Amino acid sequence: MRLMIRMFVLAAVFGSATAAFAIESAVVNVPFNFKTHGETFPAGIYEVGFDLFHDTLKISSKTDTKMSYIWIAAPAEVGP
Repeated sequence: MRLMIRMFVLAAVFGSATAAFAIESAVVNVPFNFKTHGETFPAGIYEVGFDLFHDTLKISSKTDTKMSYIWIAAPAEVGP
């Protein structure tokens, strides 16, 4: 069950990240608590942003400014 919730959260974040690529940032409402890479985030409103210059994806809480997480989003190698 936890794996399913985690996959849903990651899908939501990456789905939002896809929109963030087009507009550089998006605000999403997450109606449940979630945990990623050992960090626990409460339910709430989050801003998801992509920094094209530094290739980073950032999620930060709009209600608790101390809650944020940054991923490095470098392109992967493509081979035959």
